[in-house]
Amino acid sequence: TGSMGDTTIEAGKADDAVTDVVARWRDVEVFRKFHADPAIYEEVTSRATWDTTAARGREFTTGAQYVKYNKEGKMRLQSNVVSRYQQGLSPALDKALQKLFAMYGIEGRTAGIGLNWYRDGTADAPAHRHDCWTALFSFGSERILTIDKKPLLLLDGDLVIFGTQTHGVPLMPEVSDGRISVPVFFYPNHLQMRKQWKTLTDDTILKSRELISMEKDKRLA
Repeated sequence: TGSMGDTTIEAGKADDAVTDVVARWRDVEVFRKFHADPAIYEEVTSRATWDTTAARGREFTTGAQYVKYNKEGKMRLQSNVVSRYQQGLSPALDKALQKLFAMYGIEGRTAGIGLNWYRDGTADAPAHRHDCWTALFSFGSERILTIDKKPLLLLDGDLVIFGTQTHGVPLMPEVSDGRISVPVFFYPNHLQMRKQWKTLTDDTILKSRELISMEKDKRLA
């Protein structure tokens, strides 16, 4: 979904075997502090060219995109700003990407690398999805990422990998500092496809306040 939320480009197309909707689903995998380096946030926010994009939705029946408008008939804009990543923009981020590529062997199978900047907790990303898998880095302030409506609190330096699930970034007005996400869009190879149905999560997933509250309400019900 183009410039919505944690992406800045349209993911490319692959062969039919890879682009099958069911085949491309995978469970969520979280790596805490995969690559924590304060220089990444500073380098990316100060050197990238940032753009504000139109808020877009997608028709449920046809999959076609449409631009959203407010009650006054004016085009709605995303509250976060976006950019595209080019190698060399941030030497610190280049190291994190090289680490990811070496671990997953996805270099050459990527559909692009985006940049999203949430300057504070008033910037959000509506729920959306992509036609490929996503390896998403989070740098800066702690923010919640929802995946199929389930909240996951991401910390500075975390990496989360997921498939075609719907995801978004909800408002967190109490957050005053900024956060960037770096989504790497890629198509899986046959070995990664074999592991798509295995539940892949770390043992140190931190629960957000919202998730703790939801679980408490469920126990009390």
